[in-house]
Formats: sequence, structure tokens, C-alpha cells
Amino acid sequence: ASVILLGLLAFGAVYVGRRVFDRILLVLLLLTGIGAVGVGIFTEDFPGIHTIVSFIAFAFAGLSAISSYRLVKPPLSYLSIVLGVLGLLALVLFAAQVYLGLGHGGMERMIVYPVLAWAMAFGGAAIRPAQAQLSAQAQRFPQGQRSAQAQRYARTQRYAAPLCGASRE
Repeated sequence: ASVILLGLLAFGAVYVGRRVFDRILLVLLLLTGIGAVGVGIFTEDFPGIHTIVSFIAFAFAGLSAISSYRLVKPPLSYLSIVLGVLGLLALVLFAAQVYLGLGHGGMERMIVYPVLAWAMAFGGAAIRPAQAQLSAQAQRFPQGQRSAQAQRYARTQRYAAPLCGASRE
């Protein structure tokens, strides 16, 4: 059930980020969500399908992390690349059945933990600038007009601001 929730949250990220994130990242996040929901539905009792949807979830999660580097400022942009590469490297080792003494389950965790860390950091970066920008914008309005103009600004500009001030190209 928790993996299905993770997939649904990835769908939510696609929906909320559709105005800010580039299309490549949106597609990668969507595929990650599809893979995660698939893992939740097709447990290890369905070995062939489970392997395929696990690969989809793991591979596209790592690629999502790498792809997001253009949307955030350093050091998070560098960390996004490193965490995505670590997840993909662990996936390759897992596929080659090289478990580095961690066992099957331990190596699966080495695939997942880096991209979960990236998702938390990226999500935090996505939330923070909008709040900071809204409060900075509210300070510019005259005292009597602050509330109405700040609310209008929030409605029109909420998703227009790139993450952490980085340009979106």
C-alpha cells in the first residue's frame, strides 16, 4: 500500500509541477509513478510483471533526479545528479546480481534511498521559493491593499517562479 501511495504522490507532483517543471521531468516522474503503483499492485507473487514495473520505477526515479538538476541551484543541482547516478548504479549492480554483501533486499534499498533523499530535497526546494517570493511580494504592497494584491499575486504567479531562482529552459 505504501508503494502505491508513493506512486500516487509522484502523480501529484506531476500535476502540481506541470506549470513549473519541464516536460522531460514531468514524463520521467509520471513513469516513476506508474512503476511504483505497478510495484504495489504486482507484488513479488507476480515475478515477471513485478520485475518489469520495479525496473520502470527504479530507472525513471534515478533519471528524474538527474533531469531535475537544471531546475535547482547548486549545491542541490549537483546532489541531484549524484543521487540519481547512485540509484542507477545500484540498479545496474542489482541487475547483475552484485549485492556488495548487502543481500537482495539491502541492494534494493541502495537503489531506493538515494532517490527518496533526492525527492525530499527537491520537494523542499520546490516549496520554499514560492513561500519566500510571496512574502517578499507582500512587503511591497501598501498596508491597505496588501491582502487583496498578495492574494491576486499568489493566484497568478504561484507556479510561474522557477525553483530556487534557477532559470527554466
